[in-house]
Amino acid sequence: MKESPLLPLYSDSKFTKKETFGMTIASDEKFTMDASTSFVMDLSAISKILVVGKDAKRWLEEYSVIPNTLFGCSFAKNGGYICQVMADQYLIVSDPSGQDYREIFNGIPSEGLEVLILPYECAEILLGGPDIWRTIAGLVMFNPSLLSETVLTSVRIATVDVYAKLSKMSSQHIRIIMSAPDAHFLTISICECLGNKDDALVGFDPTIKL
Repeated sequence: MKESPLLPLYSDSKFTKKETFGMTIASDEKFTMDASTSFVMDLSAISKILVVGKDAKRWLEEYSVIPNTLFGCSFAKNGGYICQVMADQYLIVSDPSGQDYREIFNGIPSEGLEVLILPYECAEILLGGPDIWRTIAGLVMFNPSLLSETVLTSVRIATVDVYAKLSKMSSQHIRIIMSAPDAHFLTISICECLGNKDDALVGFDPTIKL
C-alpha cells in the first residue's frame, strides 16, 4: 500500500489514516469548508495516470475526451479532467470520489496501438482561504492572474516547480501538483504563511467539490 508523500505531516491525533484508491492518507471527518478559514488539504490520493505514446490521442478519442489545446483541461461530470501536458502525453485526473474516467483507468489499449498507461507518482494539495494570494505572496514568483480554472499552468512556488490551476468552485482555492520529494518542503512553507501548521492542515475529504 502506497502512502501519501504528505502523511508524515498529519501526526495530530485528530486525524485518522484511511486507505483511499490504493493510498494511505489522513482523513479529517470534522472539517467543513469555511470561506473564512485558510487551509491545506492533501489531495494526493486522487487517482492520476499518464497516457503516453504516438497513439495516445487516437486511443483517448474513443472516449471523446481530448482537450482542445496544450495544457487546456477537458472536464468530466464530477470534476475530473484530462490535460495534454506534452506531445503524445496526457494527464488524466479523477474526481475525489473516483467516479470520473473509470473506463480509461481500467482500459487496455489494443495491441496494435503504441500506448502506455503509467501511474503518475506525485503529491497534490488544495490550498484555500480568504485573500489567499496576499497570504502566500512571499512564496509566489508569478502573476496570479496567469492561473485559471481551465488550464494547468507550470509555475514556481517557494522555489518549487509545480502545476497549478484554480478550483472551479472558487478563485480563492488553488490545486497544486508537485513531485513527491518537493511535497513536504512546499507544504510546510505554505503552512507557515497561513499560520499554525496544525490549524491549517486538514484531511482528505472524498466528497469535496473541486
